[in-house]
Amino acid sequence: MLLISTSRRPTRRILSFAKDLRNSIPNSIKLQRGKRGLRDLARAALEAGCDRVLLINRWKGSPGKLEMMEIEGEAFKAIPPLIYLRGIKLRREYGIEGRFTASSITMGGLGPEGIELAKSLSRFLRMPLVGDPGVAKGASIHISEDRAGSIRVAVTSPPGVREVGPAFTIRHLIWELEVHGREGKSR
Repeated sequence: MLLISTSRRPTRRILSFAKDLRNSIPNSIKLQRGKRGLRDLARAALEAGCDRVLLINRWKGSPGKLEMMEIEGEAFKAIPPLIYLRGIKLRREYGIEGRFTASSITMGGLGPEGIELAKSLSRFLRMPLVGDPGVAKGASIHISEDRAGSIRVAVTSPPGVREVGPAFTIRHLIWELEVHGREGKSR
């Protein structure tokens, strides 16, 4: 199971983004971090039956970075890539009724880095990667490139066709992660 949490002192927008991700990613739960350090967050995740954590960090009041981590003992092991965000769009900002839980990851028009991101997300989220969105059913997490060449990740329904949210655009990805301290904290 996946635990979705935030950095300390999250804004309302970050909390809404975490809730949207929880509703869109199967087998996930959201946990308020509060004053928990990383070691306490790992313990709380284990108590909730989770083996992975998606941490949403803030930058200038908005979601700025996504960290994927696996729990090893009472510490985290960072899973590449570290995802720096350019911007997000919340589910409610689409004005479309209903909830959409993704059943697969789809992709279209991606370069090598985007394809590696799709593979990494598929492994981390434990969702099948479907190259052709037309084959997928229900909703999907669709990874594509926008006109400026930035990678965009959005929940779409039908898969790869209509964005229903949440969505985010990636500023850049860090594939080489350094481990600091005993808690497996990545930069």
